[in-house]
Amino acid sequence: MFVRPHNNTSLLDRDVSQGIDIQNIISDLVRQYIPKALAHANGSKSKAAELLGLKNYQTLTNWMDKYDVK
Repeated sequence: MFVRPHNNTSLLDRDVSQGIDIQNIISDLVRQYIPKALAHANGSKSKAAELLGLKNYQTLTNWMDKYDVK
């Protein structure tokens, strides 16, 4: 019987020995969590920014522009 090794796909467990694209990882996180925070905050950028630990709604808006989040 063979045991398959587990694939470590967690963001914190990635093997960096062959290199990783950290900017891509950050972009993926931003695109995943900003829409969730906005939905939870009923579209309020101020509340979404607070939920994400950002300084204010303008910081959130800047991230949305930078990472092309709608």
